[in-house]
Amino acid sequence: MNEISRAIAILVAGFLLMALESPLLQELRLAFFAPDFILIVAVWVALHMTTVPGLITCFCLGFLKDGFVMAAPIGMHMEIFVIVYYVVRFVAARVQVRGMWTLMVTTFIASVMASGLFALLSLLFDVGFNDFGLVARLTIPVALITAPFATIIFYLLDRVDAMFTRKGRDSLFYS
Repeated sequence: MNEISRAIAILVAGFLLMALESPLLQELRLAFFAPDFILIVAVWVALHMTTVPGLITCFCLGFLKDGFVMAAPIGMHMEIFVIVYYVVRFVAARVQVRGMWTLMVTTFIASVMASGLFALLSLLFDVGFNDFGLVARLTIPVALITAPFATIIFYLLDRVDAMFTRKGRDSLFYS
């Protein structure tokens, strides 16, 4: 029950981040240079959750993002977030991701990888996609904008996780 409540809490937090991000960025006219908050959530999941619940959570996060991004084929972000999940877990097993700078570098690399996967999967599965130049031009700026937000989003997700993870017999969801 502990992993289920934890996954649901992270999914709700990710949904709320996307729901707040979309209208705010449209109002500020920053849609192209938007930080990818949900990718940061996927990186957090890869670093903090066990394998199967983390994989399912990233799959569901991708499904939620597919609902928000109307231009991409259904399932595109599900595939991207599952691949990002595996790669971040692989890297985190070999390199310590501790501290603000390694977290931002990890998020930067994950963002660049997600943009590359988006271009590759669009080439394979979306016949009408012709904006490879736009994706290539925006890959580094979006990664640079996304990386500094990782520390803030990680702090928020750690607070959400603390509410739903029992540390002792006195907490609500002890297991």
